Amino acid sequence: MSFVDLLEPMNIESRYPTHKEQLMKSLTKNRCVEIMENAQELQEWIKVKL
Repeated sequence: MSFVDLLEPMNIESRYPTHKEQLMKSLTKNRCVEIMENAQELQEWIKVKL
């Protein structure tokens, strides 16, 4: 699974309050750090491609 595939459901779930609690339970501190690091890498990759 790609990182973008991981982020997409989070975006959808965060828009709908009924899914927010389930999303919050899945996000540990370590998981959030991992997501942020991967997001920064993705951002840098996009900048290079532009």
